[in-house]
Amino acid sequence: MLDSALELPGLAGWRRRRFDAAFASGHYGGEFRGVYRTKAECDAAMPKTSMPAGYDNEGMAAMYRDRLERVYPGDYPMLLWLGKAFADGATRVFDLGGHVGIAYYAYRRYLDYPAALSWQVHDVPAVMAAGRALAEERDAWKQLSFVEDAGAAADADVLFTSGCIQYLEQTLGAHRGAAPAPALGARQFAAAARQRGLLDAAEHWPGAVPLSHPAQA
Repeated sequence: MLDSALELPGLAGWRRRRFDAAFASGHYGGEFRGVYRTKAECDAAMPKTSMPAGYDNEGMAAMYRDRLERVYPGDYPMLLWLGKAFADGATRVFDLGGHVGIAYYAYRRYLDYPAALSWQVHDVPAVMAAGRALAEERDAWKQLSFVEDAGAAADADVLFTSGCIQYLEQTLGAHRGAAPAPALGARQFAAAARQRGLLDAAEHWPGAVPLSHPAQA
């Protein structure tokens, strides 16, 4: 009912204008609008602004420094499965969209990293440049590196990605050099994982479902 009310012509128009103004000023704080079939379609719908689009710029590369030493509830499943992977002997992690190594630094406080760990991050050029500079200051263990070729994921023990897939222009399978696979919504993914015995109550965590587009959730 609330979702239907928010889409009423007068209210929907006011919400769109409010979003456009906030977006143009840079104060949008992670809000989103719409579902698009392609990135080009999404770019065309973006409100006009003088600010750079995307992550490949210095401003976006400087974000998330507060996450280098803390974790959030949404990190729980990654910590759980990474811990199990390390216990089973995994030493090579490919972090797709890992920014400046956010997870590498933050998770170190909670997991026993193997001595032979190689944690590779692949991201956009501006972000990786910032990550390399930061690693010169922070990575005393010398286990973090940044790679230009996403195909390096094929040699990893663990393919790690958190909050990145929705930004990819290619499918995750294409980035790995494998056959492309269709994207799954959260409910479809959870159902498929449970059917294969890969997910149970211990791995369930709360998440937001966009009310306006339940088919995409």
